[in-house]
Parts: sequence; C-alpha cells; structure tokens
Amino acid sequence: MTISLTIDGTPIEVKKGTTILKAAHQLGIEIPSLCHNEAVEPYGACRVCIVEAADGKGWSRIVTSCNYEVFDGLQVNTHSEQVTDTRKVILDLILSSHPEAKAVQELATRYGVTKPSFVSQPGDDCILCGLCVRVCSEVVGVSALGFAHRGTTRELVTPFGEASPTCIGCGSCVYVCPTQCLHITDEGNRRILYKQRRENVFKEFDLLPCTACGKPFLPREQLAYVEKKFDLPGQLAQICSSCGGRKL
Repeated sequence: MTISLTIDGTPIEVKKGTTILKAAHQLGIEIPSLCHNEAVEPYGACRVCIVEAADGKGWSRIVTSCNYEVFDGLQVNTHSEQVTDTRKVILDLILSSHPEAKAVQELATRYGVTKPSFVSQPGDDCILCGLCVRVCSEVVGVSALGFAHRGTTRELVTPFGEASPTCIGCGSCVYVCPTQCLHITDEGNRRILYKQRRENVFKEFDLLPCTACGKPFLPREQLAYVEKKFDLPGQLAQICSSCGGRKL
C-alpha cells in the first residue's frame, strides 16, 4: 500500500509506515538530526528534526519527522518560519548545556546560534540522544549502557556505575555517538572504553592476539560473543583484519 503526500510542495508516494524523515530523504531534502541512525528504531530525543505537518483542512502541528509516519494527503513543510524558529531555540538549548560539542556547535551555527542564550550549567558532550544505549540493546543485544536519574541530573552510565559484565568492547556505542563523547582506545594489550575524558573509564579489556600475526586486537568478551552469536570457531574469529590470516 502506498501513501501520497507532499513535502515542501513536491509530491511523493511512499510505502505505508514510512516516516516523514525517510520520505524527505527519498526526495533529497535534508532534515537535520542529532539522534537518528538507521541502525536503530527512531527515538525523537533531540527534537532537532521537527517539521510542520498539515492535512490541508486546517489541521497543522509541529512533529518530529524521524518517528512520525506519513498518511494520505499529508502536507509537510521542513523549513517554514515556525519550524526554523523552533529548531533554532532547540539548538540554542542544547548548545547551552553542551557548548563544547562540535556537532552541536556546527549545527547551531547553521541556524545563527553562535553563542548560547540560556543560562545553564555546562555538562560534557553527551546530549542524551540514546543512540549508544539503543545500539547496545537493539543491535548488539547486551544492554551494557543505560541512563540514570531524571531532569538535569540525567546521565549516561553503566549499571550501578560499575564495569558492565555484559559489555564486550565492540565499540558500537562509540561509532554511533554523534558528539564523539564516547571513546575507545587500544593501549598495548588493553582496550579502554571511556566517556569524555580518559579518567572516566567505563571498562577495560584484555586484548587477545591475532592467531596469525600476533597483534593484540580482540577483547576476550567479544570473542566469546562472536563464537556464540555467529557459531564461528575461535580460530576464525581471532584473526585480525590487518593481516587477514595465513595466505594460501
């Protein structure tokens, strides 16, 4: 079943269940976002992807495009004055709390916000988008990260603030982090996962060596995960991408 709608005056037909954001991307229309990633379900945390949705009969509202499904006759305006002004305020608020986050700085500057207007106690670069938590739960399936507290004290943590026994050191959380607040680094035969600063360690891992070249590259926890999830023998999983194993 297809749905007919217009985005910024351009008609398009998409499958039922398609979100406004995906439909806009099919037309090559950019809608900014800080918390969207195709690998996980939409969340609507950052609110930056807002658009104006109307039915042409007098109904109109501001919605988050990443998780709003289209319907027949929907009319979308991605850059109306109301959308632009509201998006600017949202970015101003995020910048006030995370003034050092480069991704936030760059996006806010595009909307004319170069200096925060709101008084806030600046935090780290974590904008609480939830991408790391969701990819760890929905894609990796180990749920090693989560949020604690509410309101202004809400923060990204490991369970009980301890090194998570389920974390495998894969780095998926680091890969999807939009502000590069999360880091993973290999130091000799150790892998360290940390938040913002090197002293804020979430977990450390012993790295196993590649069975072909001897280079430390794989946490023991990740090897066990790969062996179980993909039913691969350890001797195959423990070969690094640098050497690719023994050449025939």
